[in-house]
Amino acid sequence: MTIGEILNYGFDHLSQAGIPEAVLEAELLLEYAMDQERIYLHLHRNQNVSETVREKYRSYIVDRCRHRPLQHVVGQAEFYGLKFKSDKRALIPRPETEILVEEVLEQWQPGFHNVLDIGTGSGIIAIALAKHLASARITATDQSPEALELAGINIKSFGLEDNIHLVQADLFPQGAERFDCIVSNPPYIPSAQIASLQPEVGLFEPAMSLDGGADGLEFYRRIAGGLAGRLNRPGLVALEVGMGQAEEVAEMMTRALPASEISVTKDLAGVNRVVLVKMH
Repeated sequence: MTIGEILNYGFDHLSQAGIPEAVLEAELLLEYAMDQERIYLHLHRNQNVSETVREKYRSYIVDRCRHRPLQHVVGQAEFYGLKFKSDKRALIPRPETEILVEEVLEQWQPGFHNVLDIGTGSGIIAIALAKHLASARITATDQSPEALELAGINIKSFGLEDNIHLVQADLFPQGAERFDCIVSNPPYIPSAQIASLQPEVGLFEPAMSLDGGADGLEFYRRIAGGLAGRLNRPGLVALEVGMGQAEEVAEMMTRALPASEISVTKDLAGVNRVVLVKMH
């Protein structure tokens, strides 16, 4: 069987299973099965594929046809130009979260050091920041021991154990430590919408990473309630928000930190995605 033939096999099965972008996903799965770039697949469509690769690819296709997320099928996800281990223990990285990282890097000030990443999940935000901010000392919290275990694996793979400290906590760590920058991508999907999510999300991603309470804003209220006692001046808060939530979250931040400067950044789709709070 050639690369072209096995790609056709993958496309046929994925499309029959109702997988969106079946052509792209068939190529991505073969890229992982062969450990080759997609351009290689296009340039060598007549090359024969080994039995080992065929079996691996078939298992990938069967798994994906069950609507298991592609990142879980291959055990890996990409975020901010980096590759992370990804599985059911934490939310799969989304491209829009890269906007959150970009905003923190742009607003970073020379005197900043202490960072708090609330709800770190697989550790992607903390790791991306640590890779670009040599002076940052990052505390990354999560309530889930499973997520922290996955984050620890990812942190170790990048050799950042000395830069990122993992803490099991419900939002803020215990104590009175203050931070120059507080960043979070908290759960923000309203509870009633969880059941209607696409199978890849609703069936395979941890509910506690998705469920933001009745209106999706529960975690923002709780974060806002703790900011005054934990944010340094000057300081920065960066929060990812869901569609239609930016205005209400910005109002919460104004009430929590009345002297702050607040702005909203759109993602590539034009959705208000990140609420920035700057304390001078």
